[in-house]
Amino acid sequence: MSYRQHIAVVNTKKAAAARLLPYQHFIIPDFDRSQHPEMTDEEADSAEFEVMEAQNAKTEFYNIINDYDVKTDFTIGTLNIPNDIGSPFYLQKDVQELFEHYNPRVLDRDDFARVIDVMRQFILDYYTNLVSKPDCWEAAIRDKQDTWKAPYITPYNLDTKRDMMVNSFDAEYQIWDMIRIFREVQWDTETVIFFGW
Repeated sequence: MSYRQHIAVVNTKKAAAARLLPYQHFIIPDFDRSQHPEMTDEEADSAEFEVMEAQNAKTEFYNIINDYDVKTDFTIGTLNIPNDIGSPFYLQKDVQELFEHYNPRVLDRDDFARVIDVMRQFILDYYTNLVSKPDCWEAAIRDKQDTWKAPYITPYNLDTKRDMMVNSFDAEYQIWDMIRIFREVQWDTETVIFFGW
């Protein structure tokens, strides 16, 4: 996975259709200038740029997610969540390979509970490490103080228009957002997707 991991909750019917998309849906052929001798260099440059932009849009998993009624897109810090958790989002092997750098996975209720448990264990390890190395306490306390006194961003979010209650990437705060999302998922009509970024 990458620097950040995400959990998105999307409409199940739309997600099911997206999971079946063939490889060809994501591939746009390069612009061939020799096939368009009537174009000026400026027009050909522009057409080439448009194709390049379309290729980028077609191969960005995040754009696909945004097209399928995302209820929640929750970003978590990288917590060594297993790459094989859940089942692959895309059902076609060649499409899975195309998006391997995002490794999108569908989580069922038990898989999501496992992700939350990974976060719980991460938090437990953090505090266990502090107990075993008392010299780290002072630095950890200063770090927590910085989080809570920062004038530019609070570790919580009171804006009801935003999905996340937590602005901090500290796991002990984020776990509550994950639990809230877990409890709000309508498992019969919504699909939970886990992916890296």
